[in-house]
Amino acid sequence: MEIHRLKPDEPPKGYKKEYGDFVIKDDEVYVHSSFANMTSELAAFNASYDGVGLISTGDSILVPESWAKKENPSMTKHIDNFVSQAKESREDNGS
Repeated sequence: MEIHRLKPDEPPKGYKKEYGDFVIKDDEVYVHSSFANMTSELAAFNASYDGVGLISTGDSILVPESWAKKENPSMTKHIDNFVSQAKESREDNGS
């Protein structure tokens, strides 16, 4: 499984590079736990409680976009935008 990274042209203050990490697995985009408004530790705990699969990158935890939106509905627009860019970047790279 290959981990990919998006980087904004002008990252906002406090932006960490791993926020742009993503994986596409079985047509689901896994996004950084911050999209669910959770630390990696909290996301791992909550996802396991909910029976949701996650991906550990070593630096952070990636969660399914659908679960991130359920956990943090206020971020739905941002998650959808990130997912769109993630899918587009993979298409541009032939993946």
